[in-house]
Amino acid sequence: MKKIIYFLTLLPLLTSCFDDDSTAWTQKAGDITITGVEGSYTSMSFVGEHLTISPTVTTDYSDSDMDYQWLLISQKTGSTDEQGKTIEPELLSSTKDLDFEVNLPPGEYQLRLYAKAKSNDYTVTKFATLMVQTDFTQGFYILKETAEGNTELDLLNSKDILSENLLQQVKGAPLQGKPLVMIPYYKMRYVDTKTDEIKTDHCLMLNTEANNYYIVRTTDLATMYDRSNIFFDEAPADEIPYALHQNAMNYTILQTNKGIYRVSGGTGQFGVATSVVPTSKYYVYDPYSYGGGAFWDPVNHSLVGKNYNQRASTLVANLTNYDCLYCGYVYLASARSQFILRDNSSGNRYLYSLKGAISGMSVGSTRQFDAGSHMAKASYYASNARTATYIYCIDGDKIYACNINAADLAEVEIRPEGIPSNENITYVANQFWFSNYQGTPFDYLIVGTQSGNTYKLYFYNTNGGAPTGTPVKTVQGTGILKKVRFMSQNVYSSDFTQRFPYTTFD
Repeated sequence: MKKIIYFLTLLPLLTSCFDDDSTAWTQKAGDITITGVEGSYTSMSFVGEHLTISPTVTTDYSDSDMDYQWLLISQKTGSTDEQGKTIEPELLSSTKDLDFEVNLPPGEYQLRLYAKAKSNDYTVTKFATLMVQTDFTQGFYILKETAEGNTELDLLNSKDILSENLLQQVKGAPLQGKPLVMIPYYKMRYVDTKTDEIKTDHCLMLNTEANNYYIVRTTDLATMYDRSNIFFDEAPADEIPYALHQNAMNYTILQTNKGIYRVSGGTGQFGVATSVVPTSKYYVYDPYSYGGGAFWDPVNHSLVGKNYNQRASTLVANLTNYDCLYCGYVYLASARSQFILRDNSSGNRYLYSLKGAISGMSVGSTRQFDAGSHMAKASYYASNARTATYIYCIDGDKIYACNINAADLAEVEIRPEGIPSNENITYVANQFWFSNYQGTPFDYLIVGTQSGNTYKLYFYNTNGGAPTGTPVKTVQGTGILKKVRFMSQNVYSSDFTQRFPYTTFD
């Protein structure tokens, strides 16, 4: 205890860069010498990595007389928290050897080893810098609902290691409210508050049903935008972001319940809406209309299209008794953008297939699902966006694929191997990465199951939209599974990724 008090009295000497003079801390004497501690260490956080240091202590004191403490000093150590309490150093170990799992927000830290003779309190200190990095830049982000009904993220990284509850670990708490959207976006412009410079980074936009949202960069999950700075003025509390994408002219597009915004260059913040029309989470980005697309307007109960300049026009109006259940994109279909609507007065479900062109969107066809079909009763839908003319659905704990190119909307059961019969299938998605992109190409059918507060994901290679063989990878985590999105670190401005970022529609 005396040693901790001794340490805290020196906290005012700390600076944000850890540039204190170590000679002022170390009582030099020949009877306690510490070797085997490097000047700096680098560790990867949230991947189960352990930092182990085994110093050699040479001393005239007996082992039973020696006391050791490893302390971790952060940039906030010595400052006060929101309750006015002083933030103290973290005790990592009370033994000579250090072994701790690195689960720290990325950044620079200082390690301090105190070796003390208990008989006379004589103390020698050793210092080391710890640089903490993350492996958030590439992998499968998993959006989930916590047991408390809030929003969290897991990540199956490039080494197939699952890191759970990243928002809790990095930001100190989940995002309040049940999950609403998770949108990947590449090369987002923003102002780095540490350097006051305009930068670009890959990012995720997260929003909840309680309309708590932010855009975080995928290098370290630091916040780039939230309600305070996404617009030039603070965003209204009732403005709900639903979509973030890019058009062919490299404009960043934001869709909310109050309109469509676009920006190119500058700080990356949004100004006046291009189109003042309510949008929703049901939207399709159509790369072949050069950044146009379509969405469901829940206020006016209409299907609305937009061109590459983000000018909106109503395609199907006065669907008063209708709700949108799903939308997706099927590249091999003649009309690629798909919306499933339900007539609440009759219970009938309809497939609206929309065509995209540089001039905008138009209705290709409208078809009713047979009342006895699985598509008419399904609890969940997803699209094969690139390699088959399928819309997948889950009905009665089974997966079916509807061929939307068939005149009768023919269905076939999808039977993935290796899923135990006692697991309930609740999720399906087709996630791919183009072969002409930088990075390793893949085309997976991802199947998710839920058992209480435990989810499992099964990744299958595909052929013609159907899974082949046993899973190539599996993962298990806690929480209620909502969505899976792949993020790559290998994206350049010339990539088609810029005009096709939403490779998963579920």
